[in-house]
Amino acid sequence: MHHEAGFDLQPKVNKGREALVYLTFIIDHYHNLPSLTAFVHADWDQWHNDVLSHLEYILPSLRLTHLYKSGYTNLRCQHIPGCPIAVNPKNPTQQDIRKHDVRAYFADIYMEIFDVPYSEVPDSIGNVCCAQFVVTRDRILERPLSDYVRVRDWIINSRTSSFAIGWTMEKIWHILFLESPILYVTTRSLRLQNTNTLLDVLTRSNADAISMAGVAHSQTAR
Repeated sequence: MHHEAGFDLQPKVNKGREALVYLTFIIDHYHNLPSLTAFVHADWDQWHNDVLSHLEYILPSLRLTHLYKSGYTNLRCQHIPGCPIAVNPKNPTQQDIRKHDVRAYFADIYMEIFDVPYSEVPDSIGNVCCAQFVVTRDRILERPLSDYVRVRDWIINSRTSSFAIGWTMEKIWHILFLESPILYVTTRSLRLQNTNTLLDVLTRSNADAISMAGVAHSQTAR
């Protein structure tokens, strides 16, 4: 279990890959969140990190002014996979239906997770992939704690496979953090610029603290 000292992380079950870990962190520390939280996978070096590759280099390269201004920032810059559209909840393909793919009942999942009627399910959803991102405390708190608890409970109680749960959450994290269903940012805007060092801010007491919620077990890491 990788997490910052002072922020214990104990998911109820090992399910949903990184999703349940992330939500557990938010729920357990909702009233005591750091000003910035970096949600990342357990392995420091992996293909999800397309720029600089290693998280040890990525995190110090983040522009804090941009992070605070945007509220939510994906740590991946490549658009593929995920952009411009990753799933059409109201229009699954016949192949998805035949194979009972999670896309075939994505609209039902969306309604349960967000507690909304069918009319509020987006026609299309798209975002940079891979479920590694930085979110400000203010953005997380724009949703009530009960919303995150509802999503966590869906993960725990769902009969959907752990992989499919992680994939589903990967498609909607940005929506959970109040971004548009289709979040398309230019590659140039996403490129990390080495204008700040975080060596002196990776502590809970610092106003610019970044807390890293890692994946609970190696078998859930990507």
